Amino acid sequence: MSPTETPSTERQNAGRAFTKRIRWAGEFQFLSFFLGIAGYGSLGLHQRADAFARALTHNFYLQIAFCWVPLWVVCTTCTLPVNCYIFHLQRKFGLATAGLRDWLWDSLKANALSLILGGALIEIAFASHKTFPSFGWICAGLLSSLLFLGITRSLPWILSLFYPVVPLGDGSLRERLARLAKKAGIRAGTIYEWRVSGRTRQASALITGVGAARRILLTDTLISGFSEEEVEALVAMSSATLPFTTPQKDFCCKA
Repeated sequence: MSPTETPSTERQNAGRAFTKRIRWAGEFQFLSFFLGIAGYGSLGLHQRADAFARALTHNFYLQIAFCWVPLWVVCTTCTLPVNCYIFHLQRKFGLATAGLRDWLWDSLKANALSLILGGALIEIAFASHKTFPSFGWICAGLLSSLLFLGITRSLPWILSLFYPVVPLGDGSLRERLARLAKKAGIRAGTIYEWRVSGRTRQASALITGVGAARRILLTDTLISGFSEEEVEALVAMSSATLPFTTPQKDFCCKA
């Protein structure tokens, strides 16, 4: 092997090792989440939470909220060790540039969002069943779908709670992606630059929206680390996967 091939091979091996460990961490995180819910029910904590909520208030919807909070605490606590390990992996492989304080602050905001959105889903489910006993789950499904549509619609704003999100300033790349969206029959709307370089070296592309109305978000690490042709290919691949929000496509930035 020539000396010029060694760094590339090392990066590829490091990428495979990182991806493998992240996949294991994701599977263990799901298992921890499931075990947390199972333990919450098997230990009778849901009954204690229900009794406590009934003692605090007679309002049905406030009782649901008070019952949701301890379950959220259990699930968050169970998945915290895995999240810490993922942060450790990102630091070890040189992908995370943020310090522990920034990571803790971002985790706090993410958990607060999960508290609010999870509570909204539970309120929808119980309110639908109470209001329409015969077809409550149908109503809950429709209302939950509307909630998810609202989330995808406001995703740039949600992401701006963690990183600056601004309209893409690169005119050439913006026109290229607009032409790509037009060929695919998609109304792309505003194309955003997602400035994550202060916290991570990972490069991602995100397509969000429903039907013909989509929004494209590109990280600044992707824009600076890849050519316009590579960015276009990544966005084209992302737009062909899911109708709502595509998973991020993460790459190590070029050396």
